[in-house]
Parts: sequence; C-alpha cells; structure tokens
Amino acid sequence: MRTVRLSAAAAVAYLAVALDAVACPNCFGGVEGPVLRNYYISLSFLSLLPLMIIGGIGIWAYRHFRQPGDSDLDL
Repeated sequence: MRTVRLSAAAAVAYLAVALDAVACPNCFGGVEGPVLRNYYISLSFLSLLPLMIIGGIGIWAYRHFRQPGDSDLDL
C-alpha cells in the first residue's frame, strides 16, 4: 500500500511541475526551407500509407479469390 501511495505522490508531483512544450523541434524548427518541405512530404507519406496498405490487400484479395474467366481486366 505504501508503494502505491508513493507512486501516486510521485505522479502528482511530476504532473504539477511539468512544463508545456511549445512545439517539437522537428516540426517547427525551420519555418521555411527544406525542413518544412521534408516535414510535409513525410506527413503526406505517413497519411497515405494506411490507404496504400489497404489497397494492396484489396488488389491481392481480388487477384487471389477471383474465378477464372470472371473478367478480362488484369490489374
């Protein structure tokens, strides 16, 4: 029980003195130039990545489960 109380007190003390972060250095370190451009490129890639994965699984499932002669369309 003492460990729980000590842990709770340490957590409250940590949260009481924690300072707010203004911004992360990678995102807003450079307002102009290649840093911001590269940030937007990586953000776009990571935003589209789940869609590309789902699309790839869909194309694989279509090719794997279709019956021969269903369609003349070859992806």
